[in-house]
Amino acid sequence: MTFATKRQIFVSSLLTAASQAFQAAAAAQDNQEKFVVHFLPHTHFENTGFGEWPSEVNYRQNVKDILTSLLSTLSEDVHRKFNWSELQMLERWWNDPSTEPVDKEIFMKMVKTG
Repeated sequence: MTFATKRQIFVSSLLTAASQAFQAAAAAQDNQEKFVVHFLPHTHFENTGFGEWPSEVNYRQNVKDILTSLLSTLSEDVHRKFNWSELQMLERWWNDPSTEPVDKEIFMKMVKTG
C-alpha cells in the first residue's frame, strides 16, 4: 500500500469521525448542551510476529516517512499535537544515519515546548 493510499484512508477516516462528531454536537446543541470534540492524531504498528518488526522496507516507507513528515506538519501550527507510542521505532528513527540533524533539532524543540 502506497503512502498516498494510506493518507487517503486516513483522511477518509478522519472525515467520517468529524462527521459523526458534528452530528453529535448538533444533537447536543438542540438540547442546549455544550459539546467539545478533541481529535488527537496517532499511529501505531502491530508486532505480528513475522520477522523483524517492522521490516527495513516497512521502516523506510512508513515509520521514517511518518515521523519526518509530521515534523513539517506539526511545525506549521503550534496547536497541533500528535501521539507516538512506539519508542523503539522513535529510537530507530533518531539513530538512523539518514535522519537529518535539523529534523532532530525540530523534534527536540517540539518536545520541549509541548
